[in-house]
Amino acid sequence: MSVAIGIDLGTSSIKAALVDAEGQILATAQAPEQGEHAISAPHPGWAEQDPREWWRLTQEALGALRLKAPDAFAAATCTGIAYQMHGLTLVDSNLEPTRPAILWCDSRATESGNRIAAELAEFTARTGSQPGNFTASKIRWVADHEPEALARAASILLPGDFIAAKLGARISNTPSGLSEMMLWDFDRGSPYDDGQKATGANASQWPEVLPTFGDQGGGITYRAGDQPNNALAMGVLQPGEVAATAGTSGVLFSVLPNLPSEPNQAANAFLHVNGTVGMLLCLNGAGSAYSWFRRTLAPGLTFPELNALAESARALDLRMLPFGNGAERMLGQANPGASFAGLDFARHGLAELARATLDGVAFALAHGQLLSGSVKRVRAARANLFLSDLFAQTMANLLGATVERVEADGAVGAAMGALYGAGYADLNVITRTTRMDRVFEPDAAAESDRERFDQWRSESF
Repeated sequence: MSVAIGIDLGTSSIKAALVDAEGQILATAQAPEQGEHAISAPHPGWAEQDPREWWRLTQEALGALRLKAPDAFAAATCTGIAYQMHGLTLVDSNLEPTRPAILWCDSRATESGNRIAAELAEFTARTGSQPGNFTASKIRWVADHEPEALARAASILLPGDFIAAKLGARISNTPSGLSEMMLWDFDRGSPYDDGQKATGANASQWPEVLPTFGDQGGGITYRAGDQPNNALAMGVLQPGEVAATAGTSGVLFSVLPNLPSEPNQAANAFLHVNGTVGMLLCLNGAGSAYSWFRRTLAPGLTFPELNALAESARALDLRMLPFGNGAERMLGQANPGASFAGLDFARHGLAELARATLDGVAFALAHGQLLSGSVKRVRAARANLFLSDLFAQTMANLLGATVERVEADGAVGAAMGALYGAGYADLNVITRTTRMDRVFEPDAAAESDRERFDQWRSESF
């Protein structure tokens, strides 16, 4: 029996899974088992984590996996890694960090990104991707503000590259990884040399580039950022399909055969794991907005209880902006912050506030997609905000599209990718094992939802 280990390095936790070549999930684990891995914000707009903590939690998750299924764990012959995208991890020759990792939601490097964009105007015009808070801009920020940390770094890595190296893989990056750093030349199919120079880093600090699938050393046969990997886990591989997630951030990942002829200023182009193009529309504050609401206003309620409370509320004119997690790509790196508007003490209580929060996230995602193009079919993981039937139905109504809610998991997707990368299974066969939970079609409330959405947009922008 061919068995793979999948590791999903998330912002809040590390997940691990054991999966066989038939797509059967043999065991799963998570670290920390309870609670979340904290994000450090030493200054406004900053978001950092210690890569050494990632490694400690990875070992903890793998240890729990071994205890749950010792025979399957011992039989595992390959490992796949999914990870939080866009993070900057600088390490010395001993894989020791030279500074804390700068995370995807960190917005300190916006001005650095603007300078890179000016230097790379032809590239940004071709792809529609603006450096913003992507990894290239973070490198430039460190070069400008903490040059000693960059000088001490032997390698510039993404979070998944770091975990792969700690597991024994060669110090390397992938084409998909370079594209999420905004350092991949789509036309030439190679690293974007001018982009690497614009970061201020030395050529010796860039690791070799290995294929997304295949032997990377240490038993690692697959590595990808969380959003392309989530699309893989949901079986979203063909042009015209869209993968949706609403965890800490909210994402619509649309698959295209190649770069669009006209640049898209609301979404950013990345290489999908199978070589197609994924246009990624990201909202920084999605599940994080709902978590904030629960933590601050309803600490005694579970998320299922909060979902039920939101479903009991009437759709009112209470307006919520969920832009409270840094500069937003879909808004041209603007940061309008989060707020409630139209609050009426006589009509609005906890249920209406919960409903408005879910609506605000759905409206923000639909606003971004309206700038990006129409959608026909969406697959969403049955997790986080999509556990709410109300949220899933609202998304179907706003997008005018079928939303298929499926059982999918990032660690399981990473394991499936590893099986394919090791030659044990066909990618399409594995992804067809994705289990359908429920299908949401636009319903009788669609017209009302779109009217409230139009009002939300007119009053917000």
